Amino acid sequence: MSKYGNIVWIALVGSIWGAVELFGGDLFRAWGVPHKSALLFSLALLIMYASKRICEAAGSTIIMGLIAAAFKTVSDHFYPCQVAAIMINSIIFESAYLYLRQKFAVSLAVRTIAAPIITYISYTLFAFVATYLIRQENWVDGGVGGIIDYLTSSAVFASLLSLLTINLGHSAGEKIRRSVFIRQTNFALNYLKIVMAALALAIWITGLRY
Repeated sequence: MSKYGNIVWIALVGSIWGAVELFGGDLFRAWGVPHKSALLFSLALLIMYASKRICEAAGSTIIMGLIAAAFKTVSDHFYPCQVAAIMINSIIFESAYLYLRQKFAVSLAVRTIAAPIITYISYTLFAFVATYLIRQENWVDGGVGGIIDYLTSSAVFASLLSLLTINLGHSAGEKIRRSVFIRQTNFALNYLKIVMAALALAIWITGLRY
């Protein structure tokens, strides 16, 4: 895609990610779904990797993370550590992708091995940042015991889910790239960019009115 196309794509996918974080988080909480952070992380991993199959621009995932994090601020259950979680996830994934990009594209084994490692690193870093840097009250109260419990429960569940979602992200990204961004005419691509920009705006309006 062109530079403009990349910008529109990043805005759209970042908005979709943000909507998943905002609506998904509140719905999972309302329904009493256990390990909601693991489910949200797994969905985020799918979104991040699928988007990279379309836009490989360096730093694109981090920018999408910033957009997604902005959505969390309008939640009725917003905590600063939620922004930290999204940004840590996006930075860790971006770093791993830059290092393993070619292997990710061709090897199911590499993706499947890398996914839980990426997940566990992200969870570990977040736990320590929330406890000792941001000093979120519930994390500080939990201390080391809380970190251990988190890393042996939610982190493990998220790591298992990541085995599936990273490969779903690969498949989804490939299908979108081949069916839309390669086979379309210039006119169709320009029309598609307008549609993507409109969708991103609609998601933002919906999120702000939520």
